[in-house]
Amino acid sequence: MGAWNKYLLVVIASMLLHLYAGANIRSKRSDNGAESNLDSNGFCLTEKYWNDGCNDCFCVKNGRPGCTLRGCQQIHDTKIVTIQLTPENEQTAKVKQSTNETNVEAKCKPGSTWSEECNTCWCGDSGQKYCTKIGCVNLG
Repeated sequence: MGAWNKYLLVVIASMLLHLYAGANIRSKRSDNGAESNLDSNGFCLTEKYWNDGCNDCFCVKNGRPGCTLRGCQQIHDTKIVTIQLTPENEQTAKVKQSTNETNVEAKCKPGSTWSEECNTCWCGDSGQKYCTKIGCVNLG
């Protein structure tokens, strides 16, 4: 498939997604630093269009958000980092390390948002974690 055909396929898929009013993929963070585009029930607050760092998001007539489903690639080195949980995000976590594996059990603060690799995550009213499922690619 040539580059032009791939481009057309992406444009058509994006247009179809914009027409789909029941899109259930949500973004809580815009690239312009806005704290949140959604209220605690997942309805749009102010912005009609925003970018979550990879995908274009929008509000449809029923007030629900929808986002394109691009498989975003980020070029960066994979690094192991330690994250200190702070009162600002109030995520509670129990971490158990064994041989090269980390098991994490977490319950999040309802309404909080954060990033995991190239995906955006948010916490539902019951403390359940939800994340976009963008295929992250590490080149390096």
